[in-house]
Amino acid sequence: MSDSAALMFGENSLQRHAKPPLVCVMLSTFNGARYVRDLLDSLLRQKLCILRILIRDDGSTDLTLSILDSYARNHKNIDLLVGNNIGVNTSFFELLRLAPDEAEFFAFCDQDDVWDADKVVRAVRMLPDAGKLLPGMYCSRVRIVDESLQLCSFSPLASRGPSFENALVENIAPGCTILLNKPARRLLISRLPNVENIVSYDWWTYLVLAALGHVIYDGQATLEYRQHATNVFGASTGIERWWRRLVRFKESAYHLRVFDQAKELLLVFGDSLPAYRRAVLEDFLTAIKSPGVLQRVRYAAGSGVYRQSVIDNILFKVLVCMGKA
Repeated sequence: MSDSAALMFGENSLQRHAKPPLVCVMLSTFNGARYVRDLLDSLLRQKLCILRILIRDDGSTDLTLSILDSYARNHKNIDLLVGNNIGVNTSFFELLRLAPDEAEFFAFCDQDDVWDADKVVRAVRMLPDAGKLLPGMYCSRVRIVDESLQLCSFSPLASRGPSFENALVENIAPGCTILLNKPARRLLISRLPNVENIVSYDWWTYLVLAALGHVIYDGQATLEYRQHATNVFGASTGIERWWRRLVRFKESAYHLRVFDQAKELLLVFGDSLPAYRRAVLEDFLTAIKSPGVLQRVRYAAGSGVYRQSVIDNILFKVLVCMGKA
């Protein structure tokens, strides 16, 4: 089995614990008063684990702080930090840095979602024994729902599974589904990136763990991902997702950020990458920025870098040839 594997079932990691594992849930909030109660209630319903909820408010101006303070006063396992507005990516990296060292696992969390009661325990169960020693990460699909929690669709199934070659050009790990083991957390906070050079904290996490650890992908949805007008990162699928991507290419320098993120990985972790992955990364950076159309076409046709769906992969290769990937 490769070090980045898509697993539908895993051995019961909880059997290896004399007591339920301590899991730190890291929640960054910003003006989330409308939905944050639903989220917190779903966290407090988690089964078969000891949960510590670490919340950092990123400068809310609505009633979010009042709601969070009420929950923190009534639940001893909730800790609330109040900070200035530093943006979602920096806020989550700060939470990761401040999370308690005694925790065995660490989970990112969004303020709008509703977690299944077995979300955390399922993630813990699916991390293999090797996860105790090697940096490991779990992620899953989500159920996309409207503001009233009515099902709209599911996030796309990553049928080809996680890998470094995929992580360079696509994020299959919504932050709200990610669970990290202790070595993964140590790895991520050992060398934090310049947030100006990454697309998102969750994509960076997937990229680093695919490069230097192992990634477990769960094809079962484990939470309700609420879509509304103020989502920081929305979910879209199929043609809609690629239409948005093409519009971004036309109207902005978004495509440069994927390149910049890969370049940041080389800068931050290049000396730690296995030789073959460093070669994959350097080939990607060289080909994507090559002024020669023929070199880009050869790379698009022959490289192992891929997106999950057939259509997405074809469009990706076309964009590489155009110098817009």
